Amino acid sequence: MGNPENRPILDVSRPATIAALGLTPATVKTELLGQWLRSSDLARCARPPLSWLWDGYLARGKVTLFTAQWKAGKTTLISALMQRMSQGGQLASLGVAPGRVAIVSEESVADWDARCRKLHIGDHVSFLCRPFTAKTTTVEWQGLIGALLEMQRTEGLDLVVVDCLATFLPGHNENAAGPMMDCLLPLRVLTDAGVSILLLHHPAKGVNLPGQAARGTGAMQGHVDILIEMYYFGRPEDDTDRRRRLLAFSREEATRRHMVIELTADGADYLVPEGPMEEASAECWSVVTIVLEAARERLTQQQILEQWPEHYTKPNITTVYRALRLAGIQGKVMQVGSGRRNDPYRFWLPGREEDFYPGLGAPQEDIDRWYDRWLSKLDGKSGTEMAGRKDDAAESGAGGSAELPPAAPASAPPAEPPPAPAPVAVKPTPAPPAPAETRPRHGGTLPPPNLVEYTDP
Repeated sequence: MGNPENRPILDVSRPATIAALGLTPATVKTELLGQWLRSSDLARCARPPLSWLWDGYLARGKVTLFTAQWKAGKTTLISALMQRMSQGGQLASLGVAPGRVAIVSEESVADWDARCRKLHIGDHVSFLCRPFTAKTTTVEWQGLIGALLEMQRTEGLDLVVVDCLATFLPGHNENAAGPMMDCLLPLRVLTDAGVSILLLHHPAKGVNLPGQAARGTGAMQGHVDILIEMYYFGRPEDDTDRRRRLLAFSREEATRRHMVIELTADGADYLVPEGPMEEASAECWSVVTIVLEAARERLTQQQILEQWPEHYTKPNITTVYRALRLAGIQGKVMQVGSGRRNDPYRFWLPGREEDFYPGLGAPQEDIDRWYDRWLSKLDGKSGTEMAGRKDDAAESGAGGSAELPPAAPASAPPAEPPPAPAPVAVKPTPAPPAPAETRPRHGGTLPPPNLVEYTDP
């Protein structure tokens, strides 16, 4: 569907508009029938080739959503970008085109005055600081869009920055898809005029999957053209680490999916760090993979180091953190926990969940499935056949050895890290049946797991 004659799109989303225009389903039908396009019509209606303001991340006629934790450096990065747009150049080794910028900001005039003096931001940038004294209404939001469109017509506006979205977006529920789209769709009048729009936003609380960091409804992330998520490269509490990691999702091939940038010491520019840092993380991750593949449970960073193979050089915990952080962004490792003392981060490889002991209070069928899986791994046969062989050996009193699945995690950690799962030779002896609530469904003398959760010391 298109609008080849540039006719105004009818706003039929509100009863007041419908009543004012006297619209009926029949009149809307007539309007829409004239807007259908055939494939041969698309070329003459298409826009010119994509024009980038910041290569891969900001383009004319596109909407970019930039999500990062509060006080992590969103405005600092955008300030450096706006300064570079005075004459064009590069930022973080990516090309920047010259252009006019308008920023709608939650910060004060004094804050921006100090920043402009430090970075030498020129008059190619226009500031609208704290224009509303309360939560923005729908009328004010639409009026703001109208003012920006008029600036584009009179001054040739190239980029609009909204810092931050939660401050200026009407409504009180970011999780509602309908109201969110009512606010985002009017921005099309700007993108149709060739303006690039950059929306700064905050992430949801807790651990988020890559591409899902933005707070609120997923309709917002699905609507925009480019998603950028910025993360700390090292530990957030390390004030000396000026590196940030960018993760991007886009419909455009020119968008770099992963990039590490570093703020210069004077706070005026961003550079791309040298390669050895990435190589060190990649080398560390290759060994972390070995540890996690042999793990019987989700491991903390400290446990990963404790189980580090002897024939590999053991790194420090910061290097392990960086490798896990990069792997998490790339979807190579799963993570739970808040990172606090009593709730540390725990990591595991995707698809390994079934290898872990289900835990105290788990349904009996989950415990049975765990037994079967380990028996199959150790014997190469079905768990039922293995359990039956053990039962026969116990009843006859014959000697020999039997392979058992690993014991469930004990109530306290062992003195040494548990080795990778391996057959353990034991002499089977007759034993009374296990209690009904813990007995494997195979029956016989296969010992039940110790139903006590493992906890960190």
